[in-house]
Amino acid sequence: MRTAPKPSHRRRVLMMEQDESRGRALVQRGPQISTTEWKPALLSMQEIEMTDTDLRKIELWCYDADAFLSQYLDADLAAMSHESIVKSSGKKRALFMIADDLAEGISDLPDEDRIQAQKMLKEKHGFGYEHFQQRKLRVIESILENGRISSMSQYEKAMDFSSDTTNDQDTVMNLAKIIAAYEEKLIKKKARK
Repeated sequence: MRTAPKPSHRRRVLMMEQDESRGRALVQRGPQISTTEWKPALLSMQEIEMTDTDLRKIELWCYDADAFLSQYLDADLAAMSHESIVKSSGKKRALFMIADDLAEGISDLPDEDRIQAQKMLKEKHGFGYEHFQQRKLRVIESILENGRISSMSQYEKAMDFSSDTTNDQDTVMNLAKIIAAYEEKLIKKKARK
């Protein structure tokens, strides 16, 4: 009797991700995977767990922060902002970028409104807008400590930080040198292609 061919490793991992995202246990697919393939499957499961719990919290935080900021925006901008959160649902990088932008918007509010937003967000979610600002600062500190930029995401954060005129000018100058070195590296890389 002939059996169906076994799906490839990539296909099995995708099947596991789909099953896990629908709430089925990973163990159902477990015996089909050799021990060498098990590790990538676990990494995928960890990413799924991140999507299911932490990203949902961040998404809800974004909705509430957006609702608070929408009172300061015109109706069309508020609708576009809400739509961008809906489109980014479950997408880690996009949600963090939106949360960073919302946190920056809240930090620019007058003192009374900023305190009110912070209080509301902390009561509902356990963290406020400073959580995302601290995250961005940790990336900048890491770049300065290592003396280099290692990814496009870090590059974007460094560019954003250096364009803010309220930041310490010595830090911005040090960061500008690192940014220039990274841009030079990108140019050389592009020239090789």
